[in-house]
Amino acid sequence: MKKYIAIAIAAGQLCSCSNMSDTSRTYAESMGLSTLVATAAGAGLGNWIGGDTKGTLWGAGAGALTGLAIGYLWGDYVVKQKREYASIEEQIQHSNQVLDERITQAQKTNSKLKGTIDQLKSQNKKLAANDAKKEITNIDKCISLLSEEATLANAAAKKASGSQRKKLLGKISTLNGEISTLKANKRTLSTLSF
Repeated sequence: MKKYIAIAIAAGQLCSCSNMSDTSRTYAESMGLSTLVATAAGAGLGNWIGGDTKGTLWGAGAGALTGLAIGYLWGDYVVKQKREYASIEEQIQHSNQVLDERITQAQKTNSKLKGTIDQLKSQNKKLAANDAKKEITNIDKCISLLSEEATLANAAAKKASGSQRKKLLGKISTLNGEISTLKANKRTLSTLSF
């Protein structure tokens, strides 16, 4: 009995190793705890069934093996959950960063387009039509890129919660406003391209 309890305690001590990776620590903690509990339960059950030291030792051994298996499965589940959570956090962080860049880019583009439209209105009609067509092509590309970013950000927002979700939705709303302004500028340019 003492031998199996020592094994369970040693497994538990593995949990406290500070130089382990998070994944290794998670496995060690779950396996150590479940081994300790299952060893004690197995020893008690073995003693109850066998009524002697041999039964207690067999029960402790069976409990330790069962505890290791259960601990590994639980640890594996926790590790997968942590990875998924980390992936979601990275996606949210990436979307926030990209949205900031795209919003700034869209605002600069819309500001520049306002000046371009004013300039084209004062130009020769034929020259203005050619320049307007080029700008429309660029606007279409910009709208496509920004719409794609908004879609990706919406996917991230669905996985986010609380203030992260609110922050992303606010940025998506701002980006959609800039996309609407781009579309309005495109309509204005379209009147110059005929």
